[in-house]
Amino acid sequence: MARPLLTWGFEDRASSVQGVSTSRDGSLLFIESESKETMEVHFVPTTSAADRPRIVRPREYGVKYDVESHAPSRTLFLTSNVHGKRNRALYRASLEAPSDWQPVTLPATGEQILPHSMERSLDDVMVFHDFLACSGRAGGFTKIWICPLDARTGAPAADAKAMTFEEEACEVHIASHRLFNTQGKLRVAYTSMITPDSLLEFEVASGASAPPKLLKQRPAPNFDASKYRTMQLSVTARDGEKVPVTLLWRPDALDIRDAAATSSAKPGPAPLHLYGYGAYGICIDPGFAAETLPNLPLVDRGVVLALAHVRGGGEMGHHNWYETQGKYLAKRNTFFDFVDCAKALVAEGIATPGLLSCEGRSAGGLLVGNVVNDAPDLFRAALAGVPFVDLMVSMCDPTIPLTTEEWEEWGNPNDERYHQYMLSYSPIQQVRRGVNYPSMLLVSGLNDPRVAYWEPTKWAQVLRERVPNGDEVLLKMDMAAGHFSASDRYKKLRERAFEYAWLLDQLGKAE
Repeated sequence: MARPLLTWGFEDRASSVQGVSTSRDGSLLFIESESKETMEVHFVPTTSAADRPRIVRPREYGVKYDVESHAPSRTLFLTSNVHGKRNRALYRASLEAPSDWQPVTLPATGEQILPHSMERSLDDVMVFHDFLACSGRAGGFTKIWICPLDARTGAPAADAKAMTFEEEACEVHIASHRLFNTQGKLRVAYTSMITPDSLLEFEVASGASAPPKLLKQRPAPNFDASKYRTMQLSVTARDGEKVPVTLLWRPDALDIRDAAATSSAKPGPAPLHLYGYGAYGICIDPGFAAETLPNLPLVDRGVVLALAHVRGGGEMGHHNWYETQGKYLAKRNTFFDFVDCAKALVAEGIATPGLLSCEGRSAGGLLVGNVVNDAPDLFRAALAGVPFVDLMVSMCDPTIPLTTEEWEEWGNPNDERYHQYMLSYSPIQQVRRGVNYPSMLLVSGLNDPRVAYWEPTKWAQVLRERVPNGDEVLLKMDMAAGHFSASDRYKKLRERAFEYAWLLDQLGKAE
């Protein structure tokens, strides 16, 4: 006989379930509800799922948390920015009192494990039988910290240590684990701009710095990592903030300052393509992503690829880089950072003046729109994919499905403060008359539900009417695509090839 469906009632009737998952140890079912500014998690034991869900912590504006269970000690481990912290810290609570969070400390000394730090941003915590692992960011890169646990009490057996890797500019994440007791082993997903997606396995007991075992690596036919170099620079923005920039280049196609061509050698001067996004706290990490970023096809032809990790993303900590300095009335920092990065790369002799191009897609198209308005003579070419450039019109129309939700990103235009600020950088309204702009390729899809086709179409018309070289503005509208380009992967590659060809022609590298 089929089991009856279970339904739960919540104390907060406004809650909407957005995710249901089982704890790693299999003892609890977590039920999560969240918005951009608030969240809450309920749980029920998997052995008695008919029980009323208990709440970990009631919804509170601005407070986010991630929770996992350690069944042997009946303990919950959490990362949270509670009590107004800018970044998250590590906490623990008992199942009997899930809202009573206490810092995780060493029993012998009382020293706190992974406390709040302005230099470190914690994200998720993953708990295993005899250790826990926290993911987060420090210095602009993803990091993983490992802390051994007493399997019976759940108390930390030693301080948490950050895992180290050979490449500085890399992307690491805790891999999927089906087992709660992994026999002291942790699997890590690893990639860099010159290392294909890899699965590594670490022996936790041997220390976080012990060399890992390579279990699997995604095949990359005809790719030779030794032909490429990657590194990260730090650019000082106009207000003094340090903005990371990741570079990828091929030394046999470029002049190199350092004849030894070490990983720290800088390319230049050369044509350079600068990519940016800077919204929603989303990080553009230096991974092996030849299909989504203009990667090897440009680099193999002598172009330096640069990723600008501008504010609005979360590379330097979600609160600092996004919540405080990259949204609402601080949004223009995103655009200033990108321009400052481009100017610094020219000043450092890495980029060739007059042979700079830039790219952004979706909210990154908003970035491109502002960059060409603020510094129209800086770039030779600009590629904007599904560009969100009619900001004021879209945000003032609540009948568009995503509009009211987006007010928590850009601001509510019914508030005069936000209205005036958004108007000051809405790209279509700020196109400068009588000034030459870069050559521009605007790419969009007719069936895009996120950025409607009329936004780039309207932008192209305004650019062509106002700027002297308006005939260099191209609009490419895919009549069958949506927000993420063609769904057919071969067609998607053909579309990307068209964009590469246009960029290479603009940068003087077309064959």
